[in-house]
Amino acid sequence: MISEKSKIFNEVLVDAKHALDSIGIPFHLHSGTALGAHREHDFIQHDDDIDLAVFYEDVNDKSSVDDIIKSMENNGFDLEAKLGKLNRGFELKFTHNIQAVSLDIFWVYPGRYRGKDYYILSSYYGECDNLKHKMCVWAYRPYDTVKIKFLGHTYNVLPKMTLVDAYGKDWKIPKKFNYYEGLEEGYKSLIRDYFKPVPVDNKIAFCFLLYDSVVHGKQWYDFFKQDKFPIKSYSVYSHVKTITNKTQEWIRENHIRAIKTGWCEENLVWAWINLLKQALKDPNNKYFVLLSGECIPLFGFWDTYKEITASKKSRINIDLNSEATIETGLAYADQWILLNRKHAELLVELKTTEKGKEFVKNIRKLIGDFCPDELYPVNWFMENYGKSSFASFKREFNVMPTTYTYWDGKHTSPIRYTSPRMRKDKGKICSSGALFARKFNKKAGIELSGKCDKRKSPRRLSRRSRS
Repeated sequence: MISEKSKIFNEVLVDAKHALDSIGIPFHLHSGTALGAHREHDFIQHDDDIDLAVFYEDVNDKSSVDDIIKSMENNGFDLEAKLGKLNRGFELKFTHNIQAVSLDIFWVYPGRYRGKDYYILSSYYGECDNLKHKMCVWAYRPYDTVKIKFLGHTYNVLPKMTLVDAYGKDWKIPKKFNYYEGLEEGYKSLIRDYFKPVPVDNKIAFCFLLYDSVVHGKQWYDFFKQDKFPIKSYSVYSHVKTITNKTQEWIRENHIRAIKTGWCEENLVWAWINLLKQALKDPNNKYFVLLSGECIPLFGFWDTYKEITASKKSRINIDLNSEATIETGLAYADQWILLNRKHAELLVELKTTEKGKEFVKNIRKLIGDFCPDELYPVNWFMENYGKSSFASFKREFNVMPTTYTYWDGKHTSPIRYTSPRMRKDKGKICSSGALFARKFNKKAGIELSGKCDKRKSPRRLSRRSRS
């Protein structure tokens, strides 16, 4: 019995087949799609896209590429990205405009690796952004495709020999991993000596403000583990209110001297500033993220790194229509913010300069019952950059969320996601522009952490971050 997902994927594949056949472009099923055709005689149920490939010797001129794009668009696809160069590492990424299924077309090139002939293919995103030429390179023994009857149609498909190259001799045994997890350890054909270190002088400081531990500690541990380079491109700092046996070892190793803090107290601002002061001691830290102990990363490490470092601006999520703004006349913003080095140094001045101390003295009279950590930083930045106009403020800051939180308007605290609610809202969370999200129970956090796929919306996040 064919599943509903397989019906949808099959419809998308047939549309692509018609688009390519109609203009005489030979193609074959590749990667996970080829694996499913051989092993399951079906689409792999946890796979989230369709993989096709063409040989460079068959499609090597711009007019043929233009014909492919036009024919695909005429058959229900939108072009999402054109990656690499036609003579090296080319890839077209499409999305079916009815079924919203991603489909990739890879170019396969003849090449040599370690003195032997191979077919070479490239892919992008994730850890690939930090490799030579910003792409992953895959090597397969030269192959001839085989014809397979697959869900009612005949296709050219990778031979079983190539599945051994790609997935190992045990390729017939199902293993569940996504593209990013496969980059880490699942793919056998990835040329792993192609790696090169990222610049050490462009590090991100992850600053955790904690009660006693990181709630989703394993998810964060796995997130940081994706940076395999000897010289890391990140730093971790933590302010832990109470160290207990729940406090993770990697948090203990990086915690600063704690001060007494409480919910909605001014000391939360000073704890954050103390974290910044410590992180600023490393001149290679260029970005500083304030994180809650209850948040999770939405994307893989390298997508997060790329998104943060792509913009020189800081991020702050201002709500000019908030209750706090209406009652006090002050700007209100999420306390979970992302700062560049210049703005991190400026925020520290709130505590260390006479101007900053005078600002704090004055704002204390205005905030009423509202929380200082949601008012002090943003209004200090407005004091320095936004006095003339909000437009001048936006020249320094991207006004967008760093951490996604769901408020229903009925409660004074954010809603904690369960798995069913998270699955329902996953699309909204992943497309919110945020890089992190908070308030998930254990199961929901495991299911969502790192599972948002930047490849499915390659333009949305990048465009917003560069505004």
